Amino acid sequence: MPTCFGAARRLVLDHLGNTLGQKFPHDGAFVRYAREKKLNLDLTTPPKRPGP
Repeated sequence: MPTCFGAARRLVLDHLGNTLGQKFPHDGAFVRYAREKKLNLDLTTPPKRPGP
């Protein structure tokens, strides 16, 4: 979620890094990795907000 920032964003990036065996210092590094590895992720469509 793009509104995820600070400690929450760090937690998500650390979890992705642990899962993928990489270290992502910022979200741009994860996007670059996902594109290079051709991960099946849609990184262009705006995310939908979760329901209440």
